[in-house]
Amino acid sequence: MFRSRSWFGGGLWKPKNPHSLEHLKYLYNVLSKNQVVSENNRGLLVETLRSIAEILIWGDQNDSSVFDYVCVQLLQTLNILFENIRNETSLYYLLSNNHVNSIIVHKFDFSDEEVMAYYISFLKTLSLKLNAHTIHFFYNEHTNDFPLYTEAIQFFNHPESMVRIAVRTLTLNVYRVEDRSMLQFIRDKTAAPYFSNLVWFIGNHVLELDSCVRNDADHQSQNRLSDLVAEHLDHLHYLNDILCLDISDLNQVLTDHLLNKLLIPLYPHVSSVVSLFLLSQVFLIITHEPLVRVLARIILTGNMDIFSQGTNGVQHAAVLGERLCGPVCALSTLRARKQQSDKRLSTGTTSFWWRNSSRSSPTPASPRDTDNMFPSSDSRIRLVTLELSIRLLTQLVMKNSQSFLHDCHLAAIEGAKEESTALLRNFYKSEEIFLDMFEDEYNELVKKPLNVEWLMMDHNILLPPTGTPMTGIHFNKRLACGEVERARRAIRVFFLVRQLSLTLRGEEEGQLPLTNPQACVQVDNVLDLNNSDLIACTVASKEGQKIRRFLVIDIIQLILVEPDTRRLGWGVAKFVGFLQDIEVTGDKDDSRCLHITIHRPLSSSAANRVPLLSAKFIFDDHIRCMAANQRFVVARVGL
Repeated sequence: MFRSRSWFGGGLWKPKNPHSLEHLKYLYNVLSKNQVVSENNRGLLVETLRSIAEILIWGDQNDSSVFDYVCVQLLQTLNILFENIRNETSLYYLLSNNHVNSIIVHKFDFSDEEVMAYYISFLKTLSLKLNAHTIHFFYNEHTNDFPLYTEAIQFFNHPESMVRIAVRTLTLNVYRVEDRSMLQFIRDKTAAPYFSNLVWFIGNHVLELDSCVRNDADHQSQNRLSDLVAEHLDHLHYLNDILCLDISDLNQVLTDHLLNKLLIPLYPHVSSVVSLFLLSQVFLIITHEPLVRVLARIILTGNMDIFSQGTNGVQHAAVLGERLCGPVCALSTLRARKQQSDKRLSTGTTSFWWRNSSRSSPTPASPRDTDNMFPSSDSRIRLVTLELSIRLLTQLVMKNSQSFLHDCHLAAIEGAKEESTALLRNFYKSEEIFLDMFEDEYNELVKKPLNVEWLMMDHNILLPPTGTPMTGIHFNKRLACGEVERARRAIRVFFLVRQLSLTLRGEEEGQLPLTNPQACVQVDNVLDLNNSDLIACTVASKEGQKIRRFLVIDIIQLILVEPDTRRLGWGVAKFVGFLQDIEVTGDKDDSRCLHITIHRPLSSSAANRVPLLSAKFIFDDHIRCMAANQRFVVARVGL
């Protein structure tokens, strides 16, 4: 008549035999009804858990099916209990008699994903309760036994990422406990094998990442590559968390394994792109000064051949375009860390530019070496690489707003600026929306400055620069596709080189943006039109509406005004549009008319141009119509 609602069924009546499966069902039913610990039920819950532990131990010795039958529910229940318990006395009582350690070392069936999930969650929850007092319930100094830690680290390379994350959290919680004997046990018994296995696991991951990069020239495995990069970042953050605990014995062992079993022997043997990308992440994330100093010394004073693997001629140019972002990122992140002197880093950077030049030069004085920094129109160097290079160069050669570059280098930069300007003129003549793109690219550059940290998380820079937007890669991390994107690229290069030139000369930008919204006329502004060239016209919309207005053509704007009835010679702006957004055509049937379309400013993300106004402007006679058309032509040429 009565049916249990517990997962086991039954369990409402207390059985006579305390060591039986039925008694275990009854105890679990008690826990199910008391999921919140309070002063009223604390004693009952503690005694219930003790009884469960006794039954499980009995089952382990006499009837293994008892333990296997309830392991998932038991682990879940214990996890909930230890997560919510707050009273230290109750916690000590639960941890006494070593029953919890018996559960930890029990050989569960970890092939069952549910058992694995609850077990590792249970261990992580226990680690959150560790402190200088509770550590003695888990670590036995006399027997040199620490099952909570030693059992957990066996799953450091588990296929399931959530299990690996839980193990890392547990180890960090253990390391944070200030107990000398426990840390000595970890240092002497487990540190070397655990860190060795961890570094080996990371090394295999690096080889897998390198293989993915080598075999994905067509950008077909971007998701897989993204996951591998994210996993490597997690590894580095975990290593840095350990090093930041500043436990000298552990740091010594970990640093030794990282240098001698991963960074020095492995990184040079993967592709230079991957090696430099991963080194950049190391410098960006790792804050342990002794490790960073050693790596910086190796890079800046050691063999720099890693930066120049490639071939001659056209192949060298292609390889350079693919690989240039890596070393620049590595040097930039190293510069940001400021672990080495500016002079040494400057030497390393100069050496880098020499070795990436298509011509070998015995001295850094030749401007032609500096020219290699700036990509030509057909270059395979990404915009993000140029921007990062310019930022790094600026940081290295500027001090107290003064540049210490040689005159020949300054002249080379000025020459690069002139070349970028000349290239820009070609696109201005061929692109109707050039001014829109010019303004939009400048605004994008100002609003979204380069973030090196985010760049170092982007797997796309590991792959050869592609020339198609169909990969979903952002424009500044790939090559231009089509004339419009080549124009955008030329505009962006012009802005970057121009800003570098101004910075090195100690000058402020005074001409950009071309359109200053604060200086522009807005709708409903009252204007003084005395001594202004006004042309009366009738604006006829496509809907048939006709409005009498006066046309004013400013330096950058078209303005339609109506007279101010309160003041003679003044007018109120009723419509404004930028001259760069205007299309003007004549009327074949009426010499007094012009067809004028004013578009909204076009952003780089917009697909089509949306007109603000499209109407026929009817002037009083053909002379005034010709005068208006001439003013449009002169004003647009002036832009």
